[in-house]
Amino acid sequence: MHEALYKLIENTIIYEYSLPNVEKRIERVHLSTKDDDCFAVNNTESLVAIIYNSILDYSFQEFDLTKESYKLLLTKALQRKFKFNNEATQQAKLKYGFYGEVLLHTLLLKMYGTKCLICRGYFYNPLNNSETTGYDAYHIIENIEEQKIELWFGEVKFYIKPEQAIQKIMTNIDKALSDSYLNINLIAMIDKKDKITNDNSKLKSIIEKLDDNPEINLADELKNNGMSLVYPIFIIFDMNNKNYDDCIRNIVSYIKDNYKTINTSLTIDYKLFFIFMPIQNVKEVKEEVLKWIEEKKPVLS
Repeated sequence: MHEALYKLIENTIIYEYSLPNVEKRIERVHLSTKDDDCFAVNNTESLVAIIYNSILDYSFQEFDLTKESYKLLLTKALQRKFKFNNEATQQAKLKYGFYGEVLLHTLLLKMYGTKCLICRGYFYNPLNNSETTGYDAYHIIENIEEQKIELWFGEVKFYIKPEQAIQKIMTNIDKALSDSYLNINLIAMIDKKDKITNDNSKLKSIIEKLDDNPEINLADELKNNGMSLVYPIFIIFDMNNKNYDDCIRNIVSYIKDNYKTINTSLTIDYKLFFIFMPIQNVKEVKEEVLKWIEEKKPVLS
């Protein structure tokens, strides 16, 4: 991530507090295994700029960003790295998933100090003409000294109604937190392993080993190498004229009232937590991003 985008994020996306928050009397989401985090946005136009300028980082690894002009790479990203049809209706474009996915990618890098293992854009196939399946982020935190490796494979929803976002998340959560789903996502990396940023990464060596020997038990291999899954669930939603704390309080209560438990089948250690970011007008932000794309605004460099 280049310095101009880093500064823009630092000045726009504000950490408010974690949950539980005793002072505000807001519980942590009961499904979370670690504290949830709450962020705010202090300028809508700057948020639009962050999403627009994060498209390149989401689509290409850093070593690919040096080969061509950013303007050309942005055009390629829109054509080849995620679902975007310039001829589609405005309504159809507003439903695309890239708005939230690029924001999750950027937030993990900036706020949580993750490293992008492999950009999500490399998994998109234009022939399918559909959203890319799998986790919404492939990031990693690798602590060599403690020999601990966390796979930050997250999920994001960018909806007007937070309840709808939660419903979509919860429909898929048992599947997402399973050995079989984790395995499929790692297997999908085999053909993209040359794009993995860190050649010395243990995970890359495991993926190469899997390529040579498809019969290995991937879950055992991850456990033996001290790997765990961190599953951040990022919800960006419309404040709907409520104050910030009420927005957070309401979504936590909704989850508690409607989803008592989850049934995971992961055999490796995992952590799950929510990231909440209420904003003033979801539709307006997405419309403005589309306007920037249509106008081919200059990209920060």
